[in-house]
Amino acid sequence: MSSKLHFDLIQKELDFYLRLKKNNDSLWSKRLLIWIKKIVDKNGKIRKDVLTNFRKYSTFLSEIPNSKKNYFFNLIYQFVRASGNRYSAEETLSNFKSFSNYSNLKNTKLSLVGNPGFYYTKEGYIYNERFLRHLRNIENIENKILNKNNPISKIVDIGGGYCQFGEMIKRKFGNVKVTTVDFYEQLILGYFYLLENFPNKKICPMSKIIFTEKIDNNFMDSYDFVLIPIEYFNKIEKCDFDLLTNFSSFGEMPNAVFKEYLSSEIFKKIKFFYTVNRLDSWPDYNNGISVIDYLVDTFQPIHFKVSPIWTNYYVSYTSFLKPIKKAFKSRNFEFIGKNENR
Repeated sequence: MSSKLHFDLIQKELDFYLRLKKNNDSLWSKRLLIWIKKIVDKNGKIRKDVLTNFRKYSTFLSEIPNSKKNYFFNLIYQFVRASGNRYSAEETLSNFKSFSNYSNLKNTKLSLVGNPGFYYTKEGYIYNERFLRHLRNIENIENKILNKNNPISKIVDIGGGYCQFGEMIKRKFGNVKVTTVDFYEQLILGYFYLLENFPNKKICPMSKIIFTEKIDNNFMDSYDFVLIPIEYFNKIEKCDFDLLTNFSSFGEMPNAVFKEYLSSEIFKKIKFFYTVNRLDSWPDYNNGISVIDYLVDTFQPIHFKVSPIWTNYYVSYTSFLKPIKKAFKSRNFEFIGKNENR
């Protein structure tokens, strides 16, 4: 399938989304208006340059490192931050190599769909920060969960953004079915990302979810990827997910929304729960969520530790100065739990 057909499919999703929002004033938020200006031209058409470069310019996400659309500001940004970004990525790679399966690092390729813009090549590895983090997540799933008694056939990823984790785990475990839940506008990027990476796979777009009465095992089995806007998460019924994942976003949610996910029927029925989040969301997010809130009674911990891959970062104020090493305000933890009721 050509990129032109992919653009046509994305335009169809966009048109549906805009009609949906206009018919429901309560959903027409300030966030949506900002998003519209970024990705839609004055005629209501998708801006292909933004879509094909959404990772380079951090459209609706924070890709590290990224770039700026304005040429002058981009030069300044790279002058100020480039060496700090490089040091951070190289240290992450060094940490990863100390505990990683080298074959995964060697054989897993960084997808360039969405044009990451800035990524690094060292010792034959092509990588950036987000790629290494997800590779770590996949290795934890492979080493801590997967065995002949615990096959993984269905995964639901909450807050999966543009579906990089879904793309990477699909390449690793070809038969797995991946459901991603996020904001509609994020999933439009995810739809494009998956179409470009897997032109021959069956991908269920967001508009189909809205017109589907219920989402069950039969529905899920019809697709390789399913994209569900957050407003329709509760449409999922009687789906036997083996694994629910969340990387970073639970700790960024309002406390009430976080608790809704953890009390949902889907969460109660999953076999395994895997999350990487801040030990304490404060001070970046004043929602009262800390590591204690993730320790649900029904999930027996099988892996629980401070993440070895997110340790610190580097800040450089010019490209001529050695970057300054700083610790994160809160380290991240990794938790994998097995549902004792399954």
